[in-house]
Amino acid sequence: MFEQLRLFGELTGASREHPLLRPIGMTPVLIVELDADGLKIEKVLENAAILRAEGVHAISVADSPSANIRMDSMYVAHRIETDAGISAIPHLTVRDRNVLALHGTLMAGATMGLKAVLALTGDGVKRSDLKAAGQKISRVTDVPNSNELISLIRKLNHGRDILNRELGGRTDYVIGAGVNPNVLYFDKEVKRLERKIESGAQFAMSQILFSTERIQLLYSKTRHLSVPIFAGLLPLLSVRNAKFLQQRMFEVPDLVMQRLEAAGSEPSQVRAAGLAICKDLVPSILKAGAPGFYLVCPKGRIELILELLSCIRSHLGLWHRTRDRDGEFGSAAAGD
Repeated sequence: MFEQLRLFGELTGASREHPLLRPIGMTPVLIVELDADGLKIEKVLENAAILRAEGVHAISVADSPSANIRMDSMYVAHRIETDAGISAIPHLTVRDRNVLALHGTLMAGATMGLKAVLALTGDGVKRSDLKAAGQKISRVTDVPNSNELISLIRKLNHGRDILNRELGGRTDYVIGAGVNPNVLYFDKEVKRLERKIESGAQFAMSQILFSTERIQLLYSKTRHLSVPIFAGLLPLLSVRNAKFLQQRMFEVPDLVMQRLEAAGSEPSQVRAAGLAICKDLVPSILKAGAPGFYLVCPKGRIELILELLSCIRSHLGLWHRTRDRDGEFGSAAAGD
């Protein structure tokens, strides 16, 4: 599996030294997603600083997940880097922005010093809480999907806009893509990821994983690809939380539901069960040769993420044995 990391896309300038990419092959990369709800950014900044001290490499910032209102992801990422001193990966969706706004957002992010972005199509608006309340909400289609967004970012990295006009400078983003191992026909998803890599994606972050079968599927089917794919984990907080994910096309196995239900009605015991489910998957992820983890912090409960980080550290020996088994690999080669 480590063979897939020999090359991963075009890396320009300072991107080659981005904290997200520099540790690859030496230690598992650790990415944690924090959610800024409403105007409450102070707690996010505090938690980001704690995670930096715990050895986390980057903080992921979602872009209005589930099409619900959130603070601008680029701004939150900028504040995290400035105030907490840790690299950030803002998500950027095509769902909410026309082609002008996408250019403006990406150029502004670059001037703020941001060096990574996760390019996404975005969750559908039909399940938005705004839609449920009768509020009109529309999807923007100037740039129709994440693949086209990746192409746009790649152009900006080369100093040109969507019409190939010179910008008088260039952005320097490490470009990320999403991959969903929970879909029914995963071979089609792999083809989609291949197209994203051809368009310029340099790393990928998976949707949340809840079974060893999906972990094995993800890494066995993508062994030939040239980018690192970080495995997504989320400690479930309740049965309701799990059912919510099921409604959004996540595969939550019956065994996971049974473990949550068996934990009883005490919230702390259910949370402990959700955390244990994630911990049980860590060895499978490491054995599969994953280069790192993408941990989603649920409802600001950073204590769950800190326990999960401790679990990952306790299995570092397994990670190194897997690396040695699959052989060393070279550093990323630069593109044009």
